[in-house]
Amino acid sequence: MTGMSTLSPIYLHTSIKMNIVRTLGNRNSIRLETIKTPTDEAVATGAKIQIVFSGHERYRIGLRELDLYPGQFLMLPRGISYNRTILSISPVKSFCLNIDGSFLKDIKNTLRQNEIYLSDRSLWDVTNGGFDLPITIYQLQGDFEHNILNLKRDLESGVLDESSINSHLFQCLCSFFNIYKKEILYKTENLKFLNNGTKVEIMKRLLRAKDYILSNYNTRITLESIAHEACLSVNHLLRTFHQVFNTTPHQFLLQVRLERARYLLTNFDYPVSEVAAIVGFEGVGSFIRAFKMSEEVTPGKFRTNIRDAIRNPK
Repeated sequence: MTGMSTLSPIYLHTSIKMNIVRTLGNRNSIRLETIKTPTDEAVATGAKIQIVFSGHERYRIGLRELDLYPGQFLMLPRGISYNRTILSISPVKSFCLNIDGSFLKDIKNTLRQNEIYLSDRSLWDVTNGGFDLPITIYQLQGDFEHNILNLKRDLESGVLDESSINSHLFQCLCSFFNIYKKEILYKTENLKFLNNGTKVEIMKRLLRAKDYILSNYNTRITLESIAHEACLSVNHLLRTFHQVFNTTPHQFLLQVRLERARYLLTNFDYPVSEVAAIVGFEGVGSFIRAFKMSEEVTPGKFRTNIRDAIRNPK
């Protein structure tokens, strides 16, 4: 399981280009920004959701490095210290929601009353008025994506009052916890261990393995390096990774590379050979074969089809 990268970090020493910030009376806040600042150190004062719409940024949290690309987001618990670095040539357009603990607790109570959130606290407990959330990379999807884009649109239009913003935030958080159930709670339950504490610990390690692949997909990574990151043996990694994600680490790596390739082909004019190198394939031939097996068309044809669809919508 190898690959190669032709990218290196490029730091642009210019400040924020566009910045919309709203701080509310209940201590919630939202920030929409387009930024080129190379580094930013902070402590999450509330539960923090950081979403990337364009560009590439890296979060250093303790010894971990988590890279965010368009369509991905982090949920950071209150009190977490982190270092944020911009790695892309183009500015990063991001959206940050900072949620106060009491607001999060109200959402928790509402979800439990409506049986939207699992009431069993034996797997992932509730602490400090919030959720004991694992720090991991999520994909922007479903109702959460829809609600986030609606909030972003209304924020940019300037029509939102404080009550409307809080209503948006409530909907966003409720839809986030549906992702949390699907991606964390249910997957934890799929692990074949009797002890719940063991399930949670192994799940945390598997999330580190998944995030390591997401953050290093375009570099030379091996099963051994993934297992080392997760503090698991290779055999233990292979068995439990499949239980949780229903695929092997190698297949997951290939899916990540192809998904990133689809994004680049859709949004940029890089030659196919350069796309292959950027996403970590050793040769353009292997990239074209893998892409065609996944999409049933070549990368070049895929790009042509996408652009034809944009020019001639039905």
